Amino acid sequence: MTTATSAPPVTRAAVTWRDLLWLTWRQHRLSIAVMAGFAAVLAAVALAMAAIVRSSGSADHELPDGSGFVGTTQMLTLTPMLVGAVVAVFWAAPLVSREFEQRTHLVVWSQDVSPSRWLVGKVGLLLVPALLIGCLYPLAVRALVLAVMAVQGEFQLFNLFRDELFELSPATQAGYVVFGFGLGLAASVLTRRTVVSMGVTIGLYLVTRVLVANSWRPYFVPPLRRLVQFRPYSDPGSFPPDIPDNSYLVKAGVADAAGNELPTPEVCNGNSGGSYLDCVRDQGVVNRFVDFQPPSRLVGFQLFEGAVFLVLGLVLLYVAYSRVRRLHRL
Repeated sequence: MTTATSAPPVTRAAVTWRDLLWLTWRQHRLSIAVMAGFAAVLAAVALAMAAIVRSSGSADHELPDGSGFVGTTQMLTLTPMLVGAVVAVFWAAPLVSREFEQRTHLVVWSQDVSPSRWLVGKVGLLLVPALLIGCLYPLAVRALVLAVMAVQGEFQLFNLFRDELFELSPATQAGYVVFGFGLGLAASVLTRRTVVSMGVTIGLYLVTRVLVANSWRPYFVPPLRRLVQFRPYSDPGSFPPDIPDNSYLVKAGVADAAGNELPTPEVCNGNSGGSYLDCVRDQGVVNRFVDFQPPSRLVGFQLFEGAVFLVLGLVLLYVAYSRVRRLHRL
């Protein structure tokens, strides 16, 4: 007589954070490596050019392809602006939507790995290299810009308040990266369609960045105003001479004796010489004005804008996290 014995129960080890991070790395290492590689190459080029400019005291050099240092510097200043957009569209936007389209979320979000753990592991691993690239690469480009500015003399091609140079700050880039990632992830969770989420992400990302840069950034703090007696534009004294270099010129126009802005007197355009000046004075125009942000406010503006986008990004990440948990319960 044979006695049947039951097999001992097999206990399956729970999926640890280390396992989850390792799986995430295996899935996304190519995209991380490609982006980090491009950033490293461009950073090395920027730092090498900066060293040549500083050692020679001149920016009148050419690269092997025949392009000049100044023109190449201008092009390199545009590249850090792409980091947040690439992270948003190609890293975050497909993250959840691809799982829904391929139905792999039914397996991934098993009893061993909850949706919240899965999402936190994904976001945690991808955000770290994204922030490192976004914060470190602009420093190399900024070093090149400052080296070129130091040897340009009176004719300055670069203004540190200009959009692409303003954003050469780790503070602003960190905010852009977190915002882009949060926006892409929220779009991915809400639409559950990869192409749709990528399109929504790039559209909202660009619109938000443009609106903040052009409509809000000039007025983070009320700009300063300088007045000068009204003269024709051809007169070198038609603009205030005491505006510091690298100031952000917000607005210029005409004003009355008290400094209040007035509409441009277009009715006087047909006049010339003294009759033109008499005409504009009859319209109440006495001064020209320039509203500007001084360079002493640059760092404060960068920190504030970075904080604004950081908060927006964290809110969007929370929206995505909450939605994933709710979808799993349903």
